[in-house]
Amino acid sequence: MSRMIQNRDELKHLSLLRKALHSGAPMAIAFEGLDWQGTLHLAHGSIEGELGHLATLRCALTQPVLAFAWQPCAAPLHRPLDSAIAINRAMADWSVEGEPLQRLRRNLSQLPPIRLKAMAVFRLPLELRAKATRLYHLAMQPCGVVPLDYLAVADLAQQALRARILLFCWLTGALVPAAHPEQTTTIGSRADFARRIQARLNAAQMQRMAG
Repeated sequence: MSRMIQNRDELKHLSLLRKALHSGAPMAIAFEGLDWQGTLHLAHGSIEGELGHLATLRCALTQPVLAFAWQPCAAPLHRPLDSAIAINRAMADWSVEGEPLQRLRRNLSQLPPIRLKAMAVFRLPLELRAKATRLYHLAMQPCGVVPLDYLAVADLAQQALRARILLFCWLTGALVPAAHPEQTTTIGSRADFARRIQARLNAAQMQRMAG
């Protein structure tokens, strides 16, 4: 088993989680926090969906992690959840504030200018989609959007929501560098696609209100 120690401001454990989800390799990751510890099992882009694992994931996303260890794990998942669903559930009732919020803000602000894959908007909970669509529009600028600028809002509740969106998109592979060589879509076609996304969001919202 490999093990790494980090200071309480670092998010290296989330970088490992992100890489493991993208590779699809079955893995067990053990986290050690200030007053908590837990193990997360994942395989083929899915995360174990049992309550204890989701609680561990929530702590890993919002609390300092002082050390973490990982090793291949051949055992199948009992209740596999798509990573986007598991992360959304772990972030339910998101209330990160104070030092945890500032830690997230510092780390996410180190990301380079980014673009957002459009389908990421539909993987977020309904209440966050409009804000994610706003990020998608901002990222259509020729140089993308700078995460530090996106997070630079005075209202702390808005900071927390934006940090949640960025963290979700980063973990699920929805963020790409603005200068990514595969980013060949024209600004005009991205704008048309964004308008279609907004139209679908508006229609979904109207259906929800009508129901």
